[in-house]
Amino acid sequence: MKHLFLGSIFLLLGVLPSISQQFSLDDVISGFNKTVFGTEYRTLRWRAYRVKKFSEPIRVLVINKSHLDRSEIVSRFIHTIDQKVRGIDMAVTKVPAQANFHVFIVDRSQYEDVARTEVFGSPDANVPGSCMAQIISGKDGIDLSSAIVVADEGEFRFRRCMIEEILQGLGPLNDDAGLEHSIFNDDTHFTSFTQYDRILLNMLYDPRVKHGASQDELNAFVPLLARSAWRFVTMEEPPN
Repeated sequence: MKHLFLGSIFLLLGVLPSISQQFSLDDVISGFNKTVFGTEYRTLRWRAYRVKKFSEPIRVLVINKSHLDRSEIVSRFIHTIDQKVRGIDMAVTKVPAQANFHVFIVDRSQYEDVARTEVFGSPDANVPGSCMAQIISGKDGIDLSSAIVVADEGEFRFRRCMIEEILQGLGPLNDDAGLEHSIFNDDTHFTSFTQYDRILLNMLYDPRVKHGASQDELNAFVPLLARSAWRFVTMEEPPN
């Protein structure tokens, strides 16, 4: 049986704030629990509060449908992810049969149609958000992720969509308004893969974290995951 999970963003345009990386280990642990356990849309509840991650190499097919071909930018971002996250083998493929992650680059006018035809497979599907990610999850790991990125509404919105939705397609599907250092918060204005979020993804893809694990099953060693990921990302010892 396959199971669907959704994540998306609602974007607010404005002046970009300065990026502060002054967060604590407790902030990281809280962010991990808030983003990994749950989904932004709760209509599909099965295993929503369990870990979702790829167990196999991730091969991404970038599909440009926009009049602005931003596929090279998307591909460059994808190529950086497995350099920043241990435990991930991620690369772009041009062979559709090899792909287990689809990234659609669209104009706003195409967004709902592409979501219904290419992702949901239903002309009557309710399409959430301004951009979106969907996961099809099996018992052993994520089987297929899809992200839809809108390209024709300015550089800020494009980069915000691209980074959040591709990262959400790796497993941390929940947004939370309390995550001030994270792109997984619709009220922040980050347009980069922040240190904070790199720590969260390194925690998720630590080999000690298994697809399908519950929060209770991970609670005992989440602080160890956080410390290990902190050292890798910041190249510093975490605060006591």
